Amino acid sequence: EIRQNARAGVALRGGANPLFRDCRIHSGGEGGVVASDAARGRFVGCEIAATALAGVTLSGPGTQTVFEKCRVRDG
Repeated sequence: EIRQNARAGVALRGGANPLFRDCRIHSGGEGGVVASDAARGRFVGCEIAATALAGVTLSGPGTQTVFEKCRVRDG
């Protein structure tokens, strides 16, 4: 569980490629997941909820973050 961060719950950049499985990211002060600059993370069965900004933000060339069976709401 990742919760109540002042900024993004998860920030990926610069080619990062982590795997998040069955996690809950919520109640953040900014976005839930922010990926940029060729990030390639993978989220499986996660819930992203109740974030102050967008639940998911992807930007920059080569960013290919994958979401499988995830739920994004209230952000």
